[in-house]
Amino acid sequence: MPLEQYSPQLKEFAAIPYEADNPAASYWPWKPYVGEGASMILVDQMYARLSIGKRAFQRLLGIGSYNTILSWERGRHKPTQLFVARMAMLLCMKDEGLVVSDIRQIDWQTGTITWRRSPDDQPIQVAS
Repeated sequence: MPLEQYSPQLKEFAAIPYEADNPAASYWPWKPYVGEGASMILVDQMYARLSIGKRAFQRLLGIGSYNTILSWERGRHKPTQLFVARMAMLLCMKDEGLVVSDIRQIDWQTGTITWRRSPDDQPIQVAS
């Protein structure tokens, strides 16, 4: 979905404002949080930039339930810090020249990538 559909002011970059009605503001007024609408923008941008679909996105992030992705897409829930960090790592991998759409899965505990294009490829360890 183009960014302009979220807001007419958006041209190149998405504005991700914090929620003003933060229920935790009475406890932590200096810690605003991002609203659920931001997850819709984030997920759409990840699909577009990585050239992957919903199921591949779920598999790459190591998410067990497809409904989790759908709830992020619809703005019902937000990704946790763990999954936002994994999304950032996928973008870094793409920037380093890896074709993320060719990855079958990632073992996030060990850093092992299993590729899907070549059946004789062995899983490789990505140096950290």
